[in-house]
Amino acid sequence: MFDKNGDGFITKQELKESLKNIRISVTEAEVEEMVMKVDSNGDGLIDFEEFKILYLEAEEIKIDSGGVGGDELRDAFEVFDRDRDGMITVEELGSVLSSLG
Repeated sequence: MFDKNGDGFITKQELKESLKNIRISVTEAEVEEMVMKVDSNGDGLIDFEEFKILYLEAEEIKIDSGGVGGDELRDAFEVFDRDRDGMITVEELGSVLSSLG
């Protein structure tokens, strides 16, 4: 959902737009701070492992109160990541969505 172009990474713009779509309004500075906190390899992008950290931090500070933890998040990701390569391809997404009707 956050990785709009399907390249396996979340850009600052994708993060801001996705948060806006779930009714969380953030400034450019806040997005920059979020990325800086979790961007362990310094590439300015968020990969899945970094996203998991961001998600868990958000849960901790009550941005998301849905009660989903890291294991549940990984399980949900793996429903889409059929070949277990750490990325969800267009084909994998299409396959899952087709099976849902």
